[in-house]
This record gives sequence, structure tokens and C-alpha cells, in this order.
Amino acid sequence: MNPPSPPRAATESRRRALGRLARFAVGGLGLARLQAAGSPLVTLFFYSPETNVNNFSVLKAEFETYLAPMGGHRFQPFSDRETFEKQLASGADGLYLLSSWHYTQLAARHPLQPLLVGHARGGPIQRHLLFSQESDPSMLRGRRVATAGTRDFARNLLREMLPGQVDLADSIDLLVVPKDIDALMAVGFGAAQAAIATEGGLEKLARINPKQAKGLQPMGKARESLLPVVAAARGIDGALADLLKLLSRMDAGPDGRSRLQLLGIDALRELDDAQKRRLRP
Repeated sequence: MNPPSPPRAATESRRRALGRLARFAVGGLGLARLQAAGSPLVTLFFYSPETNVNNFSVLKAEFETYLAPMGGHRFQPFSDRETFEKQLASGADGLYLLSSWHYTQLAARHPLQPLLVGHARGGPIQRHLLFSQESDPSMLRGRRVATAGTRDFARNLLREMLPGQVDLADSIDLLVVPKDIDALMAVGFGAAQAAIATEGGLEKLARINPKQAKGLQPMGKARESLLPVVAAARGIDGALADLLKLLSRMDAGPDGRSRLQLLGIDALRELDDAQKRRLRP
């Protein structure tokens, strides 16, 4: 009598586990060959005040698993702005992935060269808005606003979206959540009276919960801005050029796309002249 076949779910689970082991093995071999040949490794340093990362260890592991068979380059995310800026000021070799808002501040103090820009929803431009079920901004005084960005970033956006009302913007209590869609849903659940989110975030909510999205209206708008950029602090040599090429092709396959989506973007593309002008401090 033949033994019973294992359940389909168990078989699929074992298949995925073996696939992960195989990828790690291939990545390790690729990295070993690279190091044996004496080729330099490049680190991609990441920090964004627009993104609240839940688990930096997982984010690092996901990117380095992807990069391992393609040269073994490293990915180093930062949770702290000051530490990231010290890393940049140290002159460490590598590339820097950061928000365009942060780039314009740093470019006034560091000789950064913008190289790639994130794309989402078919383009490199985004706009943050202040969404609420109400229409009068004065009702937010002393109330709570949800955001997926850092407190500094959100506070700056509030001051921009509520022009001439700095005292109102500064009175607002901020609730930091993982993603734009979480910020918007916090309004529907009554955990916040308004949410800072991008237009893309509202579109995602509309697909999941059309009724909740329809109940939200923009109370204020920030200026359009570029999505995150990849920059270099010095000239582009062979190793940096190789990593840049790899980053610009990440969206060509599902593994690369899934990693980019962890950062809230769909692709990385070379900046054109108009986009570079937007980044001038």
C-alpha cells in the first residue's frame, strides 16, 4: 500500500523553503567568487523620513538576499536621521537612497550628485495632502493627525499645507503609522481626525475600502515633489556604476519589484535635466 501523499499546503511550503535555501547558496557562491577576485563591494545607504519601516533587519535581509547573486553589494538602512547624515559626512564609499526633501537639505552642505529617482504610479512625482472627513482646518487644533513619515517631516508638511497657521500646525498631535493607507484608515476608525498621505495612498484605500476613501476630502495640499533619489557623494567608478545599473533594472523581475515596493516605489530611473533642477537647494 502506497503511503498517503502529503497535503498540498505542506508540499508547497517545503518547495518554497528549498527555493530560499537555493537562492542563499547561489548568493553565497557569487559573493565568494567576487571577494576572491578582489572586486570592491558597494553599500547602498538608505534613510527616508517619508517611510516608517517596521523592521530594519528584515528590510536589510530582503535587499541583501536579492543583491547576493548579483555582486554581493550591501544594503544598510538607517532608522535615525543624524546617524545617516554622519555616515554621509564621513565620506564613506557608496550610494545614498534618500527622500528628495532630505536631499535638497543635504545638498547645500555636501557635494551630492543625484543619479536615479524613484517612480510610482507611472512617474517620479508625488504630492502629500491632508485628508479628513471635515473641511475646516481649525478643527484640528490640539487634535491628532496620522502620518507614515517621521515627526519632523510631517510637521514641515503641516506648516506647508496650513499656510499662515504655524501655531495651528504645531498644536497638532502626530500619530506615526507604518504606511499611508494605515494613516488614512486611522481616520475612518476614529484613531485620528486627519491623515497626511499621498494621492497614491488614497487610490490604494479606494481599491480596498471605497466607502471609507469616498468619505475623505483634502483639507490642504503640499507642493509636488520628486520621489526618493539615489545619489553619490563622489565620482562614479566601476563598482558604483555596476550597482547603479543593477538598481535601474530591479523592476525587470518580480524579486526586484517586491523589494522596491518595500520602499514605496515601483522602479528607479535616471534623472533628466528638469528633475535635477527640482533638486537644487
